[in-house]
Amino acid sequence: MVKRKNNNRILALFLAFVLTLATSIGGIVLFSINNDPRKNDPDLLGIPKTVIEKPMALSVNYYEEKMLSCVDTYGTLQQLDREKFFKKEISPAAQCVLDVFFEAADRLDIRTIVNATAVVVEKNPSLYLVCHDLSHRAAKRAYIVSGENAALLLEQVPFRTCDDGFVHGIFDAVAHIYGADGEEFSDVMETCIALGTSPDGEKIGTFSYSTCGDGAGHVLYNQSGENLTKAIELCSNLQRKEIRRWCVMGSTMETYKSYFATWNQEQVNEVLASITKLCREWPDAMKKQEGTFEGCFSSGGYLFNNMAITRSVQILDSMVTDINEYISNNKVNMPVNVPEPYRSRILAEYETVKTRCELFPEEFHRDCFYIVHSIIAIQLRKDKELYDEICRNVLTEEFTQNCIDTRLWGMGAY
Repeated sequence: MVKRKNNNRILALFLAFVLTLATSIGGIVLFSINNDPRKNDPDLLGIPKTVIEKPMALSVNYYEEKMLSCVDTYGTLQQLDREKFFKKEISPAAQCVLDVFFEAADRLDIRTIVNATAVVVEKNPSLYLVCHDLSHRAAKRAYIVSGENAALLLEQVPFRTCDDGFVHGIFDAVAHIYGADGEEFSDVMETCIALGTSPDGEKIGTFSYSTCGDGAGHVLYNQSGENLTKAIELCSNLQRKEIRRWCVMGSTMETYKSYFATWNQEQVNEVLASITKLCREWPDAMKKQEGTFEGCFSSGGYLFNNMAITRSVQILDSMVTDINEYISNNKVNMPVNVPEPYRSRILAEYETVKTRCELFPEEFHRDCFYIVHSIIAIQLRKDKELYDEICRNVLTEEFTQNCIDTRLWGMGAY
């Protein structure tokens, strides 16, 4: 009986670990439909009573020390209580970090808190697994504090961190105040595009088109009453091809994100069938806006890769005698050298990604691989040889070098 309880405890901890990761990659729904975040929102308690018109910056070291002291004082960043996790209750340590983010939001000090977060993630990678939600909520607060000045806030994001949580929170706030099909949402998208990096690599601003489109996709799916078809129709109205592609992917991520924690065989089979059917039966009228149809196949690549992430984490954790030791001590299981037979098993999971992408019509193979190169499991990224081998074995030549070059993306100032 004791052994069974221990097994259940480890399973619950592992589930919380994977679900936390999925939350950081897939996006968070912060508001209920038609809930104006300027009213009755606990995340807005104690905000400045007057509009703040420009950032009031503190130092990176100030925020860094406060975030690290949260861990020293309260312990684990991840929510280890399974019931509390599903109720979206964060741990005391994460709540402490959220308060630091809110302090920065109240000063519109986004640039400094982003830089500080990158420093802390380098020292404690476990923050990466929870900070998307925290930064998302802080950005919503900052949007209100700024008098709804999205451009001011977006200009303060120096690089991508926390899976773009600071940017996604702004999109979410705009959509839930004004809706996702009006002038206000269009304006914030135009601003995001103006500050972004175009698909051909031309450096326009600080982050990529994916930041804008993916954030919109998550929002539009929920604004559409969780209707993927309706969300895709809204995505097709956006301003750029790659924005539309990423919007479709963001909407699809929201559709299936409840599976990201487990990916049992029934779920895998269901998604393989449904994504194939979605792309095969894509309405002709929606193929006219370039990027939306291609986004269907890119969504497939994202989902196939997410399956590989979950399985890879399970394989890595099977190497560890007590996974609880990693979780409860704010560690992330990121080995520098993955031994056999675990190495081959992980490579096989990513070979499966390639196999599944190649089941699509040949002209859409590139679209399927489009996203895989940048989101290979973060837990594998300290084993450079394994990571590079995945890049070379799975991806087409077009994406291989970019995959290798972005190995450390997300682990600090990336």
